[in-house]
Amino acid sequence: MKKTQLNRKVDIVQRTQGFTLVELMIVVVILGLLAAIAIPTFSQYMRRAKTSEARDALAELYKGSVVYFSENHYNSSDGKIYSLVFPDSSSKQNPDPVPKGVKVKTTWNFEPWLSLNFQEVGLTYFSYNYLSTGATIVGQGANFTLQAKGDLDGDGQTSLFQRTGIVSSEGEIEASNLIETDPLE
Repeated sequence: MKKTQLNRKVDIVQRTQGFTLVELMIVVVILGLLAAIAIPTFSQYMRRAKTSEARDALAELYKGSVVYFSENHYNSSDGKIYSLVFPDSSSKQNPDPVPKGVKVKTTWNFEPWLSLNFQEVGLTYFSYNYLSTGATIVGQGANFTLQAKGDLDGDGQTSLFQRTGIVSSEGEIEASNLIETDPLE
C-alpha cells in the first residue's frame, strides 16, 4: 500500500517538471506574433526619425537665405555693394549621388553653403541642393528653392523634401510650406 502511494507521488513530481510540447508551441506562436508586429513598426519609426534630418536642415537653410537676403554684400570684382540678393545657386549636390539607406560623409566648404552658414555636421542621409535666381530686383519674382533627397531604405526610391521662398513686391520673402514627396518611401 505504501509503495503505490509513493509511486503516485513520484509520477506527479515527474509530470510537473517541464513544459509540454503544446505549451512550448504556444510560446513560439506568441513570440512570432509579437515580432511580426514589432519589426515593421520599428522600421517605420526609424525612417520617420531619419526624415527629421531633412526637415531640420531645410529649416536652417531657409533661415540662412532670409538672413543673407537682408544683408549688404560687397562684390570685389566690380566694387559694388549689393543688397537684397540670394547666394548663387549650387549646381553641386552634397553628396552626389543620393545616399542609399546609409549615412555618408559630406563636405560643405563651397558656395552657397558657406554664405548660408550651413555646416551640417558629420554624416547625412540626404543630398542637399540650393537653387536661386541670385541677384534680384524687388518685385520681379526672385526666388530660391531648397531640396533634400534621400533613399532611406536603399531600394532606389527617393524621398524629396522641398521648400521655396519668393520675394514679394514689398521686398519680403514669402515662404512655401515644406513639400514632402514620399517621405517614408
